[in-house]
Amino acid sequence: MKNYNRETNGLKYFMYCRKSSDDSKERQAQSIDSQKKDLRELAEHLNLNIVHIFEEERSAHTTGRPVFAEMLKRLERGEADALLVWHPNRITRNMTDGAMVIALMDANIIKEIKSMGRTYGLDSMDKFVILLEFGISKKDSDDKVKAVKRGLRDKCLKGSMPGFAPLGYLNTPNLPGGSRLILKDPDRFDVLKDILLKMATGKYTVYEIWEILNKDYGFKTRTTKRLGGKPLSLSALYRIFRNTFYYGLFEYPVGSGTLYEGSHEPMVSKATFNLIQKILDRNTKTRSQTKEFAYTGIMRCGNCGAQITAEEKVKHQKNGNVHYYTYYHCTRKKDPNCKVKAMKVEKLEGQIRSIVERIQVPQVFEGFALKWLKILYNQELETGDKLLSQNDNKRKELYRAMDRLLDTFTSTDNNDKSILSVEEYTTKKKQIKEQIDSLATGVEDLQIKLDEGMLKSKKDFNFATNALEWLEKGTLADKKGLLSELGYNPTIDADKLRITLKKSFVEMSDNHDAIIEQSPRLELVSYGVAQRKTDDSSSAFRFLLRGWDSNPRPSGYEPDELPLLYPAIN
Repeated sequence: MKNYNRETNGLKYFMYCRKSSDDSKERQAQSIDSQKKDLRELAEHLNLNIVHIFEEERSAHTTGRPVFAEMLKRLERGEADALLVWHPNRITRNMTDGAMVIALMDANIIKEIKSMGRTYGLDSMDKFVILLEFGISKKDSDDKVKAVKRGLRDKCLKGSMPGFAPLGYLNTPNLPGGSRLILKDPDRFDVLKDILLKMATGKYTVYEIWEILNKDYGFKTRTTKRLGGKPLSLSALYRIFRNTFYYGLFEYPVGSGTLYEGSHEPMVSKATFNLIQKILDRNTKTRSQTKEFAYTGIMRCGNCGAQITAEEKVKHQKNGNVHYYTYYHCTRKKDPNCKVKAMKVEKLEGQIRSIVERIQVPQVFEGFALKWLKILYNQELETGDKLLSQNDNKRKELYRAMDRLLDTFTSTDNNDKSILSVEEYTTKKKQIKEQIDSLATGVEDLQIKLDEGMLKSKKDFNFATNALEWLEKGTLADKKGLLSELGYNPTIDADKLRITLKKSFVEMSDNHDAIIEQSPRLELVSYGVAQRKTDDSSSAFRFLLRGWDSNPRPSGYEPDELPLLYPAIN
């Protein structure tokens, strides 16, 4: 290359070429060799002094690129004072690294950044423009991330798990439209199914199953470019027994707790899978404890997040009396220097009592509210039947509209595309199909939702009625279950119990005074007082009925079709 190192403008350039080898969103970016070729031609044309070429295959969406960090250090040492890049987005796609580059320009360490299309100097407008380029690159990156996540979620909703299929299944090649299916592996599906069924009998240990699989069946894992073709490991067999994919559900992303119903053929039923889980849990060895405490295993330290444990201390007095004290305190496994003090069990239970007293409802209130819930339950079922009929008629009309649309598109009058273009036909068909799908998922599961809601309401009312008695007279298991049932994430910090109450209990606590005030009137109503009294007294628990199961309407209701789930009773 002619004049490659001839200095003409007094600047020494670092050439930086980057391509993300592990990022599907940048697969279309120019290769490093292509970037180098273009930049060398530009350097030769402008007689630029290139003192070093940096090459990096790393994503710029986050910080932490080692070659980029080395280049900045060498710039600070004065080995160069300008950058040559194919495009500003090769420098960074995140604003942290972008701010570092701007800071070096402000300090006159980087005097110029030159790309294939523009030169950025030290004046304020140039710095503003390149910072804008960095911002555009980040937005483009964020938009692509959102699009990918949305596409993956849509794929999950269609029943197709992203990534490699678990052992016993195979990914199909890409189908028209880019979709993929997960099908049975003809060489391994039946073998693993037999192994799962054997485990469900309870007659074998996992180790025995493992030996049967590898020795008797001669099982080999699926062969890939780098791995596979070997016997299954014991840990991998445990993962198979715990994987919900084998009964039809898959978790995505892994560890998120979000489950989707797969379109693949399950190996076993959910009942069989649950049986396997019980067998595995039953065989899990647990460390024995010399002393059992009511509230251990469910509370955490509000300061460091470690588990709360308990211990019993014994005090012997000179007069011969012996006193036993139970303390709950942080295990300090996350922070050995955690300063949260121990809490006496009496103080802890006193705070639990205060919470329970605020949600307690008299039995007459419980019985009266459940009667109303039953009435509303029957009203919802009747409304659901009517909506099912209405939805069925609407679906039929939409299918007729789709037929008419197809007739119009394929008619001879449409040959010149003056009536419907391909794009217009596709758009209108998609709109109609979305309406059909929305109606199809409307109210079919109404009764299931209502049944679950009714059971949940009965359970919550029963708890609120009897919780105080369980706290005072219950067993250790009763007390442990009581604290777990109250709400979520119980913590201890600064001699204070904190817990996020369940929604229904929040309503009971906030309206406790009204419940107690109205209960005597409800008791009179139950002995035959006039209906007008019933309506007046019902205002005390109207809020509870409105909060029943967080309003279990089916998802397909249109706004003008919504039934009056909770009639005016005040």
